[in-house]
Amino acid sequence: MGRFTSFLGSGKTVAATTAQVITFTGNDLPSAGVVAYHFAMTGSGNIVSDISRIRVKADNRLIYDVNLLHFRKWQERFSTVGYALNGTETRFTIPFNLFDIVDDDLADTCQFPRGTVPTVEITTTSGTVAGSIYAGWTQTDAQPVFYPTLIGQQMNIAASATNATFPINSQGAVRGMVLDATGLSRFKAELNGFQYHQLIGAQYLGTATGDMVLESQSLEDGAGTSGGVTITTAAGLRIPMVVASQGSSRVELDTGSSWAGTANELTLWAVNNQN
Repeated sequence: MGRFTSFLGSGKTVAATTAQVITFTGNDLPSAGVVAYHFAMTGSGNIVSDISRIRVKADNRLIYDVNLLHFRKWQERFSTVGYALNGTETRFTIPFNLFDIVDDDLADTCQFPRGTVPTVEITTTSGTVAGSIYAGWTQTDAQPVFYPTLIGQQMNIAASATNATFPINSQGAVRGMVLDATGLSRFKAELNGFQYHQLIGAQYLGTATGDMVLESQSLEDGAGTSGGVTITTAAGLRIPMVVASQGSSRVELDTGSSWAGTANELTLWAVNNQN
């Protein structure tokens, strides 16, 4: 049977010019076999860029907690079909499968955590207009083996920093990471004592340089080339399914003056075994 889709007939209200959290619960959404939730917005002017953060919970456990920039870059970087979520769109998808795998049956072994109650929280800016947001979903009959997590954490690394570090400790196997690229001078990722990435960013040694962090992506899917990347203000980097052990896993950054500051986050995409 493969995949099948449906939607919730009643939408949630979006208030005008209001920063708000729009919540969908287990009364609105299924969880069994879910590989994606889909959302469509109404109201003349409500667009993806009006979203500031997306959180997803399984029961009361947070499995997604990501800002919009990193959410968009995550999809652009890892999608096998070159999907790039434009900020002017009126629709978006939250995937739970391994959408970086071409084989749908294999990709869909990663699903929403089975036997749990879902909650999706969509936080908006005050740029909204009066309207609604509707939810839909894609389910699969593939047997669940894994579930994903996508968690962003504030690194507390200031601008013009040298050899600043942020520790990594993942619950599951890390499949990728996303971080801001603006003002990044140098980036190193070390998991379990092995160095997976070390490249210069767009402000190496305080001067404008070609961005190796973005360019490195071109080896796989062209996302690092000027014609192939939509989002240049963040970078997505692959990690080959490694559990990041506490004490021996970290990222190390040098930052320039245009680095936004201590609020910048590192987002980890990880894969966990279903219960």
